[in-house]
Amino acid sequence: MTTLRPETKTQQRVLKLLQSQGYDYLGDWKNRRPNKCIEAELLTKNLQKRGYSPAHISQALQQLTAAADTTGVTLYQANLRTYSLLRYGVKVQVAAGMPHDTVHLIDWDHPERNDFAVAEEVTLKGGHERRPDVVIYINGLALVVLELKRGSVEVADGVRQLITNQEAIFNESFFSTVQLLLAGNDSQGLFYGTVGTPEEFFVRWKALERADLAAEAIPEGHFLDEPLAELCDKARLLDMLHNFVIFDGGRKKVPRMHQFEAIKAAQERIKRYEGASSGIPRAAAKAS
Repeated sequence: MTTLRPETKTQQRVLKLLQSQGYDYLGDWKNRRPNKCIEAELLTKNLQKRGYSPAHISQALQQLTAAADTTGVTLYQANLRTYSLLRYGVKVQVAAGMPHDTVHLIDWDHPERNDFAVAEEVTLKGGHERRPDVVIYINGLALVVLELKRGSVEVADGVRQLITNQEAIFNESFFSTVQLLLAGNDSQGLFYGTVGTPEEFFVRWKALERADLAAEAIPEGHFLDEPLAELCDKARLLDMLHNFVIFDGGRKKVPRMHQFEAIKAAQERIKRYEGASSGIPRAAAKAS
């Protein structure tokens, strides 16, 4: 009987957790070739399901592929171009003289209309081959990469893997669509950043409802599972990707957890004020 390594057990548990949240399992892609950040077949299937014509899909794929190409540009520039198409949609013209239509690669308002899926051991070909533990795809687009470590190995090792994987000599082109980078283990929990984030700026995501608990109060295994389940909740993940990714003067950023919580709390206050019958003016509510 084969004994699984601790990190393999963690990986299997993580995959089951994501599947329990409605993610499809794409498989073990260790020997699959080629693995790309844009899985055209999966994206085409979702766009067809949402009613786009073959002409719309073909043009959208062409523009997206061109935007994700890192040839002659930095990873930051390719990622910015790609993110703009993800967030705002792709403008296409299917016939001369016809108005431009927008192909939305992701339906941000309706999570259920998107296809969330996960693959493991995704072999990336490049100058040097690398193999991320877990990749999350939304409509065939690689948007989240996760590195897992056993409890006795520092999460920082996973963070450094994520960073070096983005280098030109490794697998830079794969990260042109990626929006979140995650690293975790069962003893330290889950840390996150984005493309280009330096090691020291990766921060821990704590389960929101338990963020104020002492570490010793959290059972073993919950350091990783609970925050991962929360961050990768479909609606929350789309919210994070749509509303909290910033490109600022050559540096891409995502919020620290307290910033995320503060903005969400402010949004809830505004909603309550705008829906209340207290007579509070809308402008005053927005200024609060």
